[in-house]
Amino acid sequence: MFMLAAFVKNSQLCARYAPRSGYSVLNSKRGNKNFYKGNRVPSVGRHTKTGQYVTLKWKLPEYIVPDLTNCELKAYVSPLKLPKVPKV
Repeated sequence: MFMLAAFVKNSQLCARYAPRSGYSVLNSKRGNKNFYKGNRVPSVGRHTKTGQYVTLKWKLPEYIVPDLTNCELKAYVSPLKLPKVPKV
């Protein structure tokens, strides 16, 4: 009787409480309203001992933009100005 009780107790400790087959990846759509997973963006600074946040210049992203002063292209194309394509 003692061995049977020990076996039952040990098997209950090793068993899972819920099946894992129905669970999927936890993302911001499945979490509650306070769940924010982030989007893999590195930090641009560090926290100090007093609780402030210091931005480090060498961690800031540097964007290289070409000179577009003589460019003839426009940034936006209105859908009203598109040519009509005949249906075949």
